[in-house]
Amino acid sequence: MANDEVVGAVDATDTFVFATPSDAIITLNSPNAPFAVWEESDGSTTTNQTKTDVQSESAAQDGPAPVVFRVSSQYLIQASPVFKVAFRGGWKEGSQKGGCNEISAEDWDVEAMSLVLNIIHARTKSLPKIISLELLCKFLVLVDYYKLHDALHFFATLWIDALRSLIPAEYGRDLISLVLHILDLR
Repeated sequence: MANDEVVGAVDATDTFVFATPSDAIITLNSPNAPFAVWEESDGSTTTNQTKTDVQSESAAQDGPAPVVFRVSSQYLIQASPVFKVAFRGGWKEGSQKGGCNEISAEDWDVEAMSLVLNIIHARTKSLPKIISLELLCKFLVLVDYYKLHDALHFFATLWIDALRSLIPAEYGRDLISLVLHILDLR
C-alpha cells in the first residue's frame, strides 16, 4: 500500500466508516493542515507533503471540506480517556444529536487519523507494515493528543522498528519530530 493512500472504507462524501452500526461521528475540520513546519537556516520553510496535503491546498480557496468518520464510541472510550470525556460530556467539541454522539477535531491528517481509528476498531488487516517517517510522526501526535499510548503502542513500536534504518542522521525537522514523539511514547 502506498503511503499516500487512506486506509478505511470511504464513500463519495468523504465519510469513512469504521463501525456498522456506528453510534458516533468525528468531524475533522480543516483536514491535512501543514505539519511541523521547519524554518531552514536560509529563512525558507520545510514541510513534507503527501498527495492528500496537495489536494487540500488546491481546495484552499474555499477551505478543505470536512471529513467525517463514523465510529463506535465504545471502542474509542475504551482506548482513550480523552474520547471518554468527549463522549460522556464535559468537552466543548462534543455534542449529541438524534442519539448519535458527535465530536469535532481540526487540522489532523486524514491518513494518520484513519490508521488510529482502524487500530482502535480492530480493523488491522488493511494496515500497512511500513509507513513513512512523516506519517509516523503524524500518527504519534494523535497517539499523544488522545492519550492512546497503551492501545496503540504495539503498532507504533512496529512502525518505528521498521524505520530504524531510515532515521535521519543529521539535525533537522524529521529527526526532531521523531525524537520528541518517541520520547513521549515511553
